[in-house]
Amino acid sequence: MKKIGVILFLAAGCLLRIAAQELVLTAGTDKPDARYKRNETATFHVSLKDASGKAVSGKTIHYLLTGDAGLKREGTLTSGEEPQILKATLKVPGFILLKTWLPETPRKPVCAGAGFEPEKIVPATPEPADFDAFWAKELEQLKKRASNMKITVKEIMPYPKYKDSCRMYDIRLEDGVLNATGTLAVPIQTKEKGHPIIMTFNGASGIGSASSNSLSQARSYNALVFHMNLHDTVNYVPKREDVIRMRKLPQIRGYQFRDADKPEKYGVGDVFRRVLRCREYLKTRPEWDGKTIIVRGGSLGGAQAIVAAANDPYVKLCVAGAPAMCNHLGWKKDQFSGWPNLFRNSQYVRDAVKRAGAEKTMPYFDIVNFAKRVRCDTVMSVGFIDAVCPATSVYAAYNVLGTPKKVMYEVPLGDHGFNHDPSPKKKPGVFGYGGSQVSALIRALPRSGK
Repeated sequence: MKKIGVILFLAAGCLLRIAAQELVLTAGTDKPDARYKRNETATFHVSLKDASGKAVSGKTIHYLLTGDAGLKREGTLTSGEEPQILKATLKVPGFILLKTWLPETPRKPVCAGAGFEPEKIVPATPEPADFDAFWAKELEQLKKRASNMKITVKEIMPYPKYKDSCRMYDIRLEDGVLNATGTLAVPIQTKEKGHPIIMTFNGASGIGSASSNSLSQARSYNALVFHMNLHDTVNYVPKREDVIRMRKLPQIRGYQFRDADKPEKYGVGDVFRRVLRCREYLKTRPEWDGKTIIVRGGSLGGAQAIVAAANDPYVKLCVAGAPAMCNHLGWKKDQFSGWPNLFRNSQYVRDAVKRAGAEKTMPYFDIVNFAKRVRCDTVMSVGFIDAVCPATSVYAAYNVLGTPKKVMYEVPLGDHGFNHDPSPKKKPGVFGYGGSQVSALIRALPRSGK
């Protein structure tokens, strides 16, 4: 796969817009790609106009500039006939984020971002000397328990329009310690050893796994498509109120912070173990071609995709959009850390003992350390104004990927999902990449099977 260093966005002015009482606040950088060299000055321009496009003068605009290396600057601007200017730079590789807002809309900031040689970012989270031994032991324990595992496979079809082309199965794996669940979509005409596997993963708030996208992909790619459930819940959850109720369950609510000082109990650790459990189960399916697994997801789903790809020669392609769980200890070097930004959680701020325990535990669950063990083609994406999975944390993982066959798609005006580029030819948000690579890989597979 050809490496692409940067995708340029040529939208005029690279502006973000938000309407508030017929006022339009915009913010942007002086470079369309928002990329700079270290010590180069990034110029941010901030404007306020009315609904007709006429400049509005005399209004107060609040701003906050934050960045790696401890950059923090805040204040106010007064709108005028010309854009107001803010300048900033970094001496180290990293990112700067500008937030601007009107006093009447403090919860709707308009943002712009700038990257300074991000390909040189070095993660702050250390690699434990026994990282490989830790996860080898976890996988071995899962395999041992698999000999007595209860496997429940139940056919369901929540999306009737696919009934003539695909089947969907509700999968439940119970080994007495950890339950893993998900749905498996398969083409209606399957062949023994005739199909690749595509594993897809939920983001952090996901509940259930019975997605119509799985059936669509199974039909389009002639593949086994497994959608993993983050938690031990039912897979088909059609009612929104049930999703909301499940998110409040004690075993789910706050799972990203639970027992982060205990490696055997950490909440997201169980999610990663489910990834390994499901991956190994799928390898036992008679329809699998025995050669090809594709893993893909966004946010926490992107983190899971990287976990699934690490140290597994059968994974041929990993698609991770703005992955979470990157560079947990970034704060130690004044770097942005990714979701869940654990060390800002109150229990790890006020309790020194818990914080010290978490500092030792979290490197085992940091995607930067899994990324080093990824050997397959990898597609990642990053939004420069993403405050959930900040660009610094994403690049910290990308830069240490254990494969040279990698590509990063940059979205200068991308937050955690949406691209705010106002141009008519704007590119997708951070979760809109990897499809072409999946299709190309599937097309290149030999047509085999019994």
